[in-house]
Amino acid sequence: MTGVEVDPEVLRSYATKVSDASTSVSQSGLPSTLDEIATCMPGSSTSYSASTAAPVVRGALRSLGLFYYSLSTAVTNSAGEFQGTDDEIAGKLRRVAEPK
Repeated sequence: MTGVEVDPEVLRSYATKVSDASTSVSQSGLPSTLDEIATCMPGSSTSYSASTAAPVVRGALRSLGLFYYSLSTAVTNSAGEFQGTDDEIAGKLRRVAEPK
């Protein structure tokens, strides 16, 4: 592999989008909607299915939201590391290019 160009701003932009997705998933109203469906049809198989599914869906959405949050944090940290490395290398190159 000869080299890879990384734009830290692109990574930060991606991290923001993933963070927004994390918030959206975590705040999803789907579990509450399932609870409302169950309340509207007491005794029915739909009510049973909805009331059983609600906590499972709630847990899955919470886990997915946490995963997205962790991914966003990792990408943000990577952007900082790439930026720091770029700045460090640029500084070293400037010192080499300075007249002696």
